[in-house]
Amino acid sequence: SLRSGKLGMSFLVAMGTTAAYFYSVSVVVYNAINLGSDRPRLMQSFESSSLLISFILLGKYLEAIAKSRTSKAVSALAEMTPDSATLIGTINAEGKANPMTERIISLTRLQRGDILLIRPGEKVPTDGTVKSGTTSIDESMLTGESLPASKGEGSKLIGGTININGAVQMIVEEVGEDTALAQVIRLVETAQSSKAAIQEVADRIAAVFTPVVIAISATTYLVWALLLNSRILDGIKEDWPYHEQGFNDWTLPLLFSISVLVIACPCALGLATPTAVMVGTGLGARLGILIRGGEPLELAKDVTCVVFDKTGTLTRGEMAVNDVLLLSDRMTGDSKVVGEIGVSVEKASCCGGDPTSQKVK
Repeated sequence: SLRSGKLGMSFLVAMGTTAAYFYSVSVVVYNAINLGSDRPRLMQSFESSSLLISFILLGKYLEAIAKSRTSKAVSALAEMTPDSATLIGTINAEGKANPMTERIISLTRLQRGDILLIRPGEKVPTDGTVKSGTTSIDESMLTGESLPASKGEGSKLIGGTININGAVQMIVEEVGEDTALAQVIRLVETAQSSKAAIQEVADRIAAVFTPVVIAISATTYLVWALLLNSRILDGIKEDWPYHEQGFNDWTLPLLFSISVLVIACPCALGLATPTAVMVGTGLGARLGILIRGGEPLELAKDVTCVVFDKTGTLTRGEMAVNDVLLLSDRMTGDSKVVGEIGVSVEKASCCGGDPTSQKVK
């Protein structure tokens, strides 16, 4: 802070705790030197320094927990892509396919123009287009839509989505930081480091607040030292017990001055806003809500109407058998038996890829 010339809140905290600590050290030395004499023992203030530092460390600890939770949310997004892909060919400069022996390669070795094979149940390794084959892709992780999207030749594929029921070949178009999922992760990380408008106000206040507090602390010492060492308070200070507590007309103003520094430490001003932004964006990411930064989070308090347009936003987005209705009198008996009949019929239908038949089974 001294090198940069910006006396922020950290400097104020350090100055207050240091002043309280060295004052207490000097009191301990003074009491030790005058041990056994008639001079009154001075009171030390180690607890002020230690408690203030404890509160600051507690705030830093809570902030670290919030950051770790956010990091877990980002890690969960990153883990949506597989670690490897099945390479079966490449596209040359003329746009023709060069087939090769099927092999497994790391995602870091993928290049634009590679041809990949995606089997049913596998995740799409990266962004690209379908070269051949048809399938259904679960894109709920990005779109929130619970129903799978049908994909055919020329259809776009997004890395991290799940191939449900058909083997397809895809041509890689985007890799690394250029994929859609990587951009989502970068969006979340940017949101964590962005500052809300109120946080910028807090930073500006802190830049002025610290010098003002130091000036007030110095003024407090000077005013009280002048008052106690003049005759203005002679009729009043005789009733004050500070002499019995080990203070004199010079050390009592010093205690008042240190108290101003310690009490004025704006711990909440410096920790509350960034912690609230990190916790809010981190919790939103874990629930599938991406918040672009502190400013949208702050503006959310004025929201009076929210419009939801995607299946799975307010619902679970998963089909389930709710009830079994018998539409014919010829089928009587336990509904469980009827359900078993339905399952046996659906086992042979749709190759297991239809969402409705999957939930019936």
